[in-house]
Amino acid sequence: MLFLFNDRVLDIGNPDVRLLANWMELGCGRPDLLFAREAIEFAKAVVIDSDQSGVDEAVYKDCAALLAVKTHANAAFFIRQFGEDDPCKVEARLNHIPEEHLQRVKAQRRPVGGHASLEAIWVRAA
Repeated sequence: MLFLFNDRVLDIGNPDVRLLANWMELGCGRPDLLFAREAIEFAKAVVIDSDQSGVDEAVYKDCAALLAVKTHANAAFFIRQFGEDDPCKVEARLNHIPEEHLQRVKAQRRPVGGHASLEAIWVRAA
């Protein structure tokens, strides 16, 4: 399964299997006891932490698997002001985008430092 996490298209495989294998390392608590809102709040915290300390792509994949399982979305975009570190002021937009669109964006991958154009996808998702 492909998941659009901000500006990254991640291949997370089967999200249920990935989450069962990695939930302890992720640090979200037992995923079966989480509500969708709690999973979104956890993802917001991961995004904020990634600015301060950097995050391994595996953590993004695990977080994407959590969001996919709890919300049934395959795209998450976190909107905030530059430098904002209060999770309450971060807006999360989740959506389900057809897999073929995500495959096309992943195929557009740019060299290191470049980004694939996500504008067309987010315009359709809005």
